[in-house]
Amino acid sequence: MMSTGITLADECVTEFNALRMKRAHRYMILKPNDEKTNIVLEKLGARDATFEQFKEEMPKDQCR
Repeated sequence: MMSTGITLADECVTEFNALRMKRAHRYMILKPNDEKTNIVLEKLGARDATFEQFKEEMPKDQCR
């Protein structure tokens, strides 16, 4: 198994578990930090957010 050297921030794991287990959020948007060494949480969608709001939150010129 190869490692890329990029780690996942603890906050991402915590919020993912809240999303998965408690349905606390509608979605999460993650991104690499500026140094490309860590994946960080960029945005959380409110529980009542729509798919349209999710699409608006996604960057138009960058992949996620």
